[in-house]
Amino acid sequence: MAKSVKTVDLSNTTGLYYGPATISSGKTLHIAGQPGSTKDGHVPDDYESQIHLSLLNLRKLIIAAGASVSDIAKLNVYIVNYDVSNRKHARHIQRFLGSHRPAMTLVPVPALAVPSWLIEIDAIVALPEQPSAGPALPAASESYDVVIIGAGLAGLTAAHEVRRAGLSCVVLEARDRVGGKTWSQPNADGKGVIDLGAAWINDTSQSKVYELAKRYGAEMIEQNTTGNIVLEDFDGKVSPFAYGELPNFDEATKKNVVEIRDLCEAECQALDTWRPKDTAIDSLTFEAFLRSRGAGEAALATATIWTRAMLGVEPRDISALYFLNYCKSGGGLLQMRSDRKGGGQYLRIRQGTQVFSKGLASDLPEGIVRLDSPVKAVVQESDRTVKVQAAGTVYSARKIITTVPGPVLKNITFYPKLPPAKQLWSESLTYGYYTKAMLEFKTPFWVERGYCGLTQSFIGPANVVRDSCSPADEKWVLTCFMCGDAGRAWAELPMSDREKAIIKQLETLWKVRDLESQFVQMTSYEWVNDEWTGWGCPCPSLPPGVLDTLGGDGLREPCGNLYFAGTETAGEWKGYMEGAVRSGERAAGEVVKDLNAGAVKPKLFCARAMISKRAAHALFGGAWRPSVKFPGIKQVRSLYLLEHQSQVILKETGIAIPDGIITETVKDTKNALEQFGGKAVLKPQVLLGSRQSRILKDSQDGETLAAKLIESQTGPSLWDETAPSVRRLYVEESIQFDRKWHVSMAVDRENYCPVVRIQEIKTTSENSSTEEKHIRKHCFNFSLTEGIPQNAVIDISEKLNLSKEVSQGFGRVLQGLFKIFSEKEAISIEVDMLNTVDEQLICADSVFLFDDAAQKRQPDLFALRQSDQEVQEEVEAERHGLVYVRMGGNIGNVVNGAGLAMATNDAISLHGGTSANFLDAGGQATKQTMLQAFGIIMRDERVKAILVNIYGGITKCDMIAESIIAAASELGPLRVPMVVRLQGTNSEAGLKLLENSDLGIHVEADFGEAARRAVELAKGRL
Repeated sequence: MAKSVKTVDLSNTTGLYYGPATISSGKTLHIAGQPGSTKDGHVPDDYESQIHLSLLNLRKLIIAAGASVSDIAKLNVYIVNYDVSNRKHARHIQRFLGSHRPAMTLVPVPALAVPSWLIEIDAIVALPEQPSAGPALPAASESYDVVIIGAGLAGLTAAHEVRRAGLSCVVLEARDRVGGKTWSQPNADGKGVIDLGAAWINDTSQSKVYELAKRYGAEMIEQNTTGNIVLEDFDGKVSPFAYGELPNFDEATKKNVVEIRDLCEAECQALDTWRPKDTAIDSLTFEAFLRSRGAGEAALATATIWTRAMLGVEPRDISALYFLNYCKSGGGLLQMRSDRKGGGQYLRIRQGTQVFSKGLASDLPEGIVRLDSPVKAVVQESDRTVKVQAAGTVYSARKIITTVPGPVLKNITFYPKLPPAKQLWSESLTYGYYTKAMLEFKTPFWVERGYCGLTQSFIGPANVVRDSCSPADEKWVLTCFMCGDAGRAWAELPMSDREKAIIKQLETLWKVRDLESQFVQMTSYEWVNDEWTGWGCPCPSLPPGVLDTLGGDGLREPCGNLYFAGTETAGEWKGYMEGAVRSGERAAGEVVKDLNAGAVKPKLFCARAMISKRAAHALFGGAWRPSVKFPGIKQVRSLYLLEHQSQVILKETGIAIPDGIITETVKDTKNALEQFGGKAVLKPQVLLGSRQSRILKDSQDGETLAAKLIESQTGPSLWDETAPSVRRLYVEESIQFDRKWHVSMAVDRENYCPVVRIQEIKTTSENSSTEEKHIRKHCFNFSLTEGIPQNAVIDISEKLNLSKEVSQGFGRVLQGLFKIFSEKEAISIEVDMLNTVDEQLICADSVFLFDDAAQKRQPDLFALRQSDQEVQEEVEAERHGLVYVRMGGNIGNVVNGAGLAMATNDAISLHGGTSANFLDAGGQATKQTMLQAFGIIMRDERVKAILVNIYGGITKCDMIAESIIAAASELGPLRVPMVVRLQGTNSEAGLKLLENSDLGIHVEADFGEAARRAVELAKGRL
């Protein structure tokens, strides 16, 4: 006979003689009294901390039974020595219940079963019906390797990392914008921008977001710390004090504040950033922790400013361990609170911080980011397939990365349900109250009075005020932070009174009158009303006991095919933009590793829409063209510069170079040679691949060679008649040197970081010689964000046996090369470093290669491009938004996507054929796209057959077929046979359209058969 009562156990209760909870046959959960103890039985002395732990234990049992707090029917609360004037339980039980209102009985008792227990709570819970199956979602209309939920910094970063590993993805964003909790609004007058959300970064320990700032051309404003700070005391008394000093407390109070500050700094530094562990500290609220360490009222009020300004919470509402770990994530309490170099509030962005998200989104291919697409359901259909429903569309994926804040997860239906540990994390995370109000004034009156604009208040409504001026825009702004209980009290005021309350406080803080006459406008946004952030900002926090229960990694550990990112999951700079970016990289790395797609590499360069030309050449430019050479013609994998252009960049960076003159005629060359006394080096200016130079005997020798190169329009030194004609010569001063090193800086793709390689060259000639011998080789890796380490320069100098003067010069040159490499987004740079007889270092023979994805960010650099020396088919393809790479065979390929292109080439090779090209038509495959693609391929006389291999995903196959038919019809009779293979959405309809087109197109559904037929047609066998 089945039992009518079922016991619900947790991992630490199975040995008890009673059950912590039971379920009756009527689907009612009866929870035994839960004391305020940790999972290991530790009971803190503090009553308020015990309240948090009691509610946590109650929540754990409710989740374990498959219910939620909103299913509670009745609560019984037993309190030892209940004091009606000190109802601390009410605040926390109300926050626990939210808007739910169950029946409740409070029972005062003289004692509980264990003397240290001060509170116990039991409950009756009505269990909901559990679904036997997940939501019946329709068939997926789009399929990806990864679906990313949220288009904030974490989600967009994850998308870049996933795509860089060769995986497909889509980013689903509920809002009508990207950016998440970064939201920049232009002022109504068009001057300046207001950041409604995250606003501050630094350039030292926040390397990821600082890299974004540089990448997207952000203009940074250093936070003003010149002048005094103002403190508003308990009684409203204000007193100024210098930045970096303590307020004007009495000596005993000052000593106590310093002791508590230093204690918190030491305690947070002792924690493991990623896996904080201390049961005793986590069992306490931060307030209880401070009081247990002897904090007086001023020290406690100071700490309250910390928790309010950083998280919008009171010290009584947050776990001491969570807060200390939060501080550790930003380098420590002092660093996170600092407004100076290295601090959390050191730099602001003139254009607004949303420029980061907008830049990341714009660098993704069109269609990757889907706005107005709130995710409603995530259904795990098998070990390998997950369906996601958003805005009426169903997506299929192998992995899901959610970057939404933990509290938002409750709004998504997961099937199966999230594991209890993840539910506990999501439901325990709560925001405090946190609102920024930006007040604009006609003048920076506080600066004029000798203040930096930073204030701290024990009473509010603004707990903290910061200068947020943009002098270049003539905007004089104070950002006022209304946080915690003081902020909530301000929010309850009528809207018309809120502005007045802040202005009145500012008048008090700086002792000014009639501030209304200086006031222009106030801008704010109530994040507590934003459902997509989980009704709060900047970062949710945890009450006592949760970290001890779950462990630090429990917040971010994947479960099944679901991975977690977002700033609250970060190990470093939790709650900041830096933390969001780092969390996106981490989650993407976990996904890529689990999909066996190779490790995600640290981000060095930004990917471009479609597959970039650099990536296309990396995939096909070597292995697929072993038998064909194009002497002198450079197929541009990225931007190459002519040598004289590279030399100008070196000079602009402060690196010494030989004097040189560009010439375009024999006469100009003769004049240049005369300026150098006939002793010079003559260098034809062509792209890498046929660069040569000749040391001249005299002016006549140079004039003769110039005439042969320029007037006869032959290749760069008559050894290569297929090379492009020489239009310019570079006449360079001849340098006498005694030592020479070839120095290169490039991306080390094995170690995922930049590398410097130095080869000492033994030569008896000048500037350049074919009689060279590489006698010593050295290399070292370095961090792109940190630059060339001084110890590496010292080490290389010792190995090369350099004098002190030459060593210093060597270091300066390396730093200059790094400046070019990082700021101009180079892929590789090479120079020959010459040590002259007077121990001066001069750089010659430079070869610079730049990332083609940087074109929008480096317009001046890319204006130097020499298209006349590139493969013209590639130039034309790029003009039409296509990616084309010339190869050595006779089958022209039109595909969409690099992965499919690789497979297509493999299939052609397998059947005995060779490809004439790689041409990526992109994701749209419109008539115009196909028209341009076919035109480029058919102008290649080597092409004997065309293979079109398209996978229809977002763009359906019937639409692709119509585009192919329209393009082929417009071109007229095809001079070579065409094979078309379509697969994907509506493929049958697409193939039927092609079969009925009467254009003589060979139609195949099978991949291998399509490749075989294209090979046979190219050989003339069919």
